[in-house]
Amino acid sequence: MLKICLIRHGETDWNANGIIQGTLNTELNNRGKQQAESCATYLSKKNWDMIITSPLNRAKDTANIIANKISFNVEIMDEFMEKHYGEAVGSPLTNKALQDQAGEQFILFKKRVLGGLNRIIEKYDNKKILLVTHGDVIQVILTTLFQSNEYNIKVNNASLSEIEFNKVQWTINYFNRTNYL
Repeated sequence: MLKICLIRHGETDWNANGIIQGTLNTELNNRGKQQAESCATYLSKKNWDMIITSPLNRAKDTANIIANKISFNVEIMDEFMEKHYGEAVGSPLTNKALQDQAGEQFILFKKRVLGGLNRIIEKYDNKKILLVTHGDVIQVILTTLFQSNEYNIKVNNASLSEIEFNKVQWTINYFNRTNYL
């Protein structure tokens, strides 16, 4: 059985201020680094096989903090990069109309993310994988796999959502867990 723990990167100043980042390469703030450390400590108590991350610094740095704690190399997969928001970058998260219209078309974003997920299924059957990525990526994965808008809510920084694939169907073990922070 393939198990994937979806991890949203730690906090950035842009997250703290409610500003759209998209593919802008922002850095973790001090709180984000502490969140990643707490996440690493929690995850080090379980057995994992590998870490995959988005190429953006905030996700890569979160993944590296976790990897240093559990002695893994980090594999970068571009498919799990955040949605490109074009002219919406730098605007408030509350500007939903601009988010929906700007940048990467949602259908292409979804296709990219699900392509990455399929690549993991093909390449890493029966592995336990930590996937460090972004809130929109996690939402696309969960709302698509489970055909539900139940997961189309804010995904918290440094939260964990665990899914499993038994070669026939996906199950979700938990969503948006932050009790270890």
